[in-house]
Amino acid sequence: GEENLKNMIEFNSQMHKKTMIEYKFGRKGAPREFNLRDIFRWCELLKSDNVAPCDPAKYVDIIYRQRMRIPEDRTQVIGLFESVFKRSLQINEHPAYSLSASHIQVGGTAIERAAIAKNSVAQKGLILLHSTLNSLESILKCIAMNYMVILTGAAASGKTSLIRLVAQLTGNVLNEFSMSSSTDTVELLGGFEQTDPLQRRKKVAKQVKD
Repeated sequence: GEENLKNMIEFNSQMHKKTMIEYKFGRKGAPREFNLRDIFRWCELLKSDNVAPCDPAKYVDIIYRQRMRIPEDRTQVIGLFESVFKRSLQINEHPAYSLSASHIQVGGTAIERAAIAKNSVAQKGLILLHSTLNSLESILKCIAMNYMVILTGAAASGKTSLIRLVAQLTGNVLNEFSMSSSTDTVELLGGFEQTDPLQRRKKVAKQVKD
């Protein structure tokens, strides 16, 4: 609806203003951007539900709130939403989950499991913790929407284990690459060598002639 879209744009603008211009909150993890891309993703997520009427509050957590690094900043995001939309916002930190042979569902997000996922969690010894369900729901939604996930947190807080758990629950192959401050871009992107089409044609012509 037009009113929802108007409020979504206003909220996004206020997020940028409060965090990057006035520095009211969000200093931890700055700088960050809030722009038209976030509006598009917000709309994409609402459209993916295929439910009318749309409720913009549903995806404030994944698009905005979880990008804040500390609880105080996340509270500010909720307050800003309530100020713009003139309604309360409740975040489900511990959504319900279900696991079957074919699907895994956390909160309102469900994705299909591959056949190799069966019993993989028990074999690896990873545990689905109640405290990680909120993050797990967001990760699964990003997978379903083909969005990139950036998982941040303190050392030994369970980031790697959570991603490994997601891979096992969904039956996907997980490729790990260890990085540090000394990692060079060439190690990620590889090398590029220029090619000369003329020399290539000459080489082919010589092979044919021989």
